[in-house]
Formats: sequence, structure tokens, C-alpha cells
Amino acid sequence: MKKILWIVFAGAVWTACGERKPSDNDKPASADSAVAASADTPVKVVTPVVLDSGALEDRIIDTLLRVPQVVAQSKYMEKETKGERRLKLWIGSRPSEGDKYYWVKAGEDNGMSLVTIFDFHVYPDSMRIMYYDVAEDREMTLREWEEKEKKK
Repeated sequence: MKKILWIVFAGAVWTACGERKPSDNDKPASADSAVAASADTPVKVVTPVVLDSGALEDRIIDTLLRVPQVVAQSKYMEKETKGERRLKLWIGSRPSEGDKYYWVKAGEDNGMSLVTIFDFHVYPDSMRIMYYDVAEDREMTLREWEEKEKKK
């Protein structure tokens, strides 16, 4: 019995010490990790921590990367910084008892902090995306948001 326990323990230690390469299944673990959106192809910045809800979070980020305002901001930022900075998307908070949505932020890493440009609430049960207007403390559909932006 001692031999079996020793073999199991040694195998676990050997596996834990093995070098692991990040994969596409790795997900950001916090707001410090983010997804960078380029004008052509998004580049994912990942940490070696894997989250259970990763596939859903990937779908949410990938969907937001196709929102016209996000695409436009990404292109603008990349052009103005000559490719040095890119729009990043990160999960600000996950669903909880009080909030049934993912709060996703899109913004810029200015070298000192992540500066939010857009806020979204994404409801995972339906993948409904709502723009969150922080100044007015209200959600609006993407269409409503687009109309509001046209009036400015």
C-alpha cells in the first residue's frame, strides 16, 4: 500500500512540475489579463489559469469583438498609436446573485492602468448584449446606443 501511495504522490509531483505551454483554452483570470483587439485579428493575452466558464467567456469576448463600435474604436486606436496600443476587452465581473450578467469592459492599457472606454452587460442565458452607460447608470440596446452616438 505504501508503494502505491508513493507512486501516486511522485506522479502528482512530477506532473505538477512539468512545463506547461499556454493553449487557446487558457482564460484571463482577472481584469489584469485581457484580450487585445486588432483591426484584423484579435490577439489573445492569456494567463496560465484555466477557468470553468472559459468557453462561454471566450464566446462573449469574440462576440463583442464584432460589435461595430468596438471594431471602429480598435481601428482608431491602432491607427493613432501606429500599432503600439490596441483595444483590450476583459471581464469586469461575472454573474452573481444580484447581477445575472457578465460585465465586460473594453478599453486601453495606457501603461499605468486599464482605462475603460465601453462597458457591456452580457446575459449568458441568451447572449444578449447591452451597452451600459455609466454616466446615466442605465442599460441600452446596441441599436439605442448607436442612435444616441449618431446624435452627438
